[in-house]
Amino acid sequence: MRLCKHHIMKHISAFYDPKEKWHKKFAWFPKRSSHSGGLIWLKPYWQVEIYMDGWGKVPIEGLAWQRILTESEMLITQLKHHK
Repeated sequence: MRLCKHHIMKHISAFYDPKEKWHKKFAWFPKRSSHSGGLIWLKPYWQVEIYMDGWGKVPIEGLAWQRILTESEMLITQLKHHK
């Protein structure tokens, strides 16, 4: 089968476009914050999966970039990037 320019596959973002997902988790084991580098242990934290950055680039390895934030770092991030 020959593909012409009309049969090129579209990027998944043409149909489904999440930029990131936020998951609230509990640190039963020590985790390190991606932002401050501090330890998070025995308290809630946020794990962010980023599927596409602000310039439309997607991760080369894996499906998403992972970030870990404390509760206060999450609040500051939400306030800075209010939509």
